[in-house]
Amino acid sequence: MRSQLLRRGVRTAAVATLTFATAVGGASGATAQRHGASPIDVTVNASGIKAPHHHEGGRVAFRVSTDAKDGRQLQVVRPHKGVPISRVLRDLADAVSHTPSKAAAGMRAFEADAEAVGGAFVTRKVHEEFITSIPAGTVYLIDFTAFLDRPTKPVVKSLKLYGSHGGHHKALTRSPHSTVTFRDTDAGPRFRTEGLVTSHKPILIRNASTEIHEAQIQRVTAGTTDRGLRAYFDAMAQNKKAKSPFTGQPVGFGGISPGHTALLRIHGLKPGTYALTCWVPDEHSGLPHVFMGMYKIVHLR
Repeated sequence: MRSQLLRRGVRTAAVATLTFATAVGGASGATAQRHGASPIDVTVNASGIKAPHHHEGGRVAFRVSTDAKDGRQLQVVRPHKGVPISRVLRDLADAVSHTPSKAAAGMRAFEADAEAVGGAFVTRKVHEEFITSIPAGTVYLIDFTAFLDRPTKPVVKSLKLYGSHGGHHKALTRSPHSTVTFRDTDAGPRFRTEGLVTSHKPILIRNASTEIHEAQIQRVTAGTTDRGLRAYFDAMAQNKKAKSPFTGQPVGFGGISPGHTALLRIHGLKPGTYALTCWVPDEHSGLPHVFMGMYKIVHLR
């Protein structure tokens, strides 16, 4: 799905052809409690994934953190009934192929076999919480950073959701928030943002598109514009050298399937100029959506 994961695999393909744990504490826990969900604490690092084996379903809150030096990406997937996780992981391995046609086929296969229900990019200094609606059943937590390095040796933990705490996607909209919407346009997939002006405000993530998308948030050098990003990605597509405008490690939200909604809260993100990007491969071309124009500069205070 994209991510650091997709950065290495799918992004390389594009260049060739044209990728809360204890420290969270108070405020984040309050966010979960306001929505009636006891949070699931997830820690991801080189030792694996630490999380409960079971939890109540319905409106579910994940608090994600890491102590890994280079950060970590957690992705949560829910296989469709009767589909084994082994098949879903094979789909994802294809999706990060260096060959665009194989990446596209992998994305189509994944969308037929499972749902992406969200994820988090976290660092030592930035931890996150996301809340979404997931019915009873088994979901799988995947360390996508490890998957990027070794797709044949995935780090995965199952989480059985039982019953239902209730709650609906619409319930998430009752709290004050900014909004990031994934949408389709004639020019390709795009971000639409509303009220995204502070680094601490909850962000409502809506996928109103027809494909899986993500919202990486990565700091860029001061003065970087959308036009500057376009020039950078165009140079990459032509396999030309270009100075990267990106600094630091990506944070933000992982892959989420069409029709899904989540509420994201990022803790520890400093004010500055950032780029929203989606590195999920397109299900038709196999190229990351960022190369199709799915990027946007945002200024957070």
